[in-house]
Amino acid sequence: MTVCSFSPDGTLVLSGSEDGTVKLWNLKKFEEYCTFSCESSPISSAKFSADGEKIFASSFDGILRMWDIKTKNLDACWVASGALRGLGVAIDGKTLAVGEESGSVYILKPLGYEPNPPIVTPLRTRSSWWKQWNKKSAILCPFCGEQNEISNLSPRNEMPCPSCQTLIHLN
Repeated sequence: MTVCSFSPDGTLVLSGSEDGTVKLWNLKKFEEYCTFSCESSPISSAKFSADGEKIFASSFDGILRMWDIKTKNLDACWVASGALRGLGVAIDGKTLAVGEESGSVYILKPLGYEPNPPIVTPLRTRSSWWKQWNKKSAILCPFCGEQNEISNLSPRNEMPCPSCQTLIHLN
C-alpha cells in the first residue's frame, strides 16, 4: 500500500497500492467495499471529494482518475505530460491541486469540468497542456491564453492554435 485516506464521514477508508489498485474499505463491516484499477500504474495519491461521493487517484502514468463511489464508474480522467506526484482537495471540495514530477502544479475543477492552466510550471518554450474530462478535450494556448476544444487526441506533437494560429507543442 502506498497511500490511504478516510472518507469525510469516517465510514470508509481508501487505499492505493503499487499494483495500481484503489480499494475502498467499509469500516462498519471491516471488509472491502470495492476495487478500482489504474491499469497497473502505482498510485501516488488518493483522496475523497468533500461530499464523499467521488474518489480521485493520481498515478505515476500521469493520469488523474475520478470514480463515483455509488455507481463504481470511472467518471473522468485528466492526463498530464508526466508522472503525478501529489494531489490535494480544497475545502470547497470542488477544486483539486495536482503536482506533476516536472514541477508543474495544476488547479482543476473536475466536478464542473473546467480546465485551468498550471499555476507553477518550469520554463518551457512553445509548450502547452491538454486534458480529457468525459471525452471532451481542450487546449489552452500559452501565447494567447484562449481555450479551444480539440476533437482528436491523436499522437500529433504540434498543432496550430485555432485562435492565434501559433504553432504549439502538446506535451
